[in-house]
This record gives sequence, structure tokens and C-alpha cells, in this order.
Amino acid sequence: MAFQKNAQQANISPKDTKITSLSYSFANSQPQQPTSLNSTNNQHLSAKSTVPVISLAVTKEEIALREEQIKIAQEHKRSIELGNQAGIRTYEEKLMAEYFVLSNKIRLLQAKQLLQLKQQQKENKNSLAKIQ
Repeated sequence: MAFQKNAQQANISPKDTKITSLSYSFANSQPQQPTSLNSTNNQHLSAKSTVPVISLAVTKEEIALREEQIKIAQEHKRSIELGNQAGIRTYEEKLMAEYFVLSNKIRLLQAKQLLQLKQQQKENKNSLAKIQ
């Protein structure tokens, strides 16, 4: 009864109603509890788990390792998608797995570009040495 009285007395008009916008950042968020049966203390792959490309250390072997890492990340993504379909994984885990695959592909492309640049610089030095 008292609730109905208060509701009738409330003056709610579209002018007075303000909706505040909320923003959420995945980068700064850290879940306190596991989100599925398989996610325990180690949280799933994040953007920070990819290995950065160091220009001095780029070799053909590193590129081969990065290609293998992409294959593993794609298999992980596939298992997360199957888990999502089965209802034991969340949509966020699926997105993070996809993001992990894409970020590894980006790092691979960066490493390939750096290796190509190093080879071009080496060829330029060799051609300059032949000219002199």
C-alpha cells in the first residue's frame, strides 16, 4: 500500500530522467572468480600473453615458431568455440581466444616485415661494398 502511494506521488517526467553512460574496459578488468568449469586460476589468453617482436632477434626460426604458435592458438580457439556451444565456456572466452589468434597473426606479420627489412639492409650493404 505504501509503495503504491509513493509511486503515485513520484513526479517522473522525461525531462528529469537522466541516463548515465557506462563504459567497460576489458584491458583493465580482472575477474575475481572463474567464469567456467575449465578456467581456474590461470585466466585465459590475453593480449599481453603474445610475445613482442624484437627487431634484433628476428630470424627464420622465430618466424617458424610464431607460425606454430598461431596453429596452437587456432586449436585453442576451436576448443573454446566447442566449449561455448556445449555451454561450458563463455562468449567472452571465445572473444579472447579469437583476439589471441589475431594478435599472434599481427605479431607474425610484424616479424616477417622486420626480417625482410633486415635482409634488404644486408643486401644494400653488400651492394655498396661491391661498388666501393
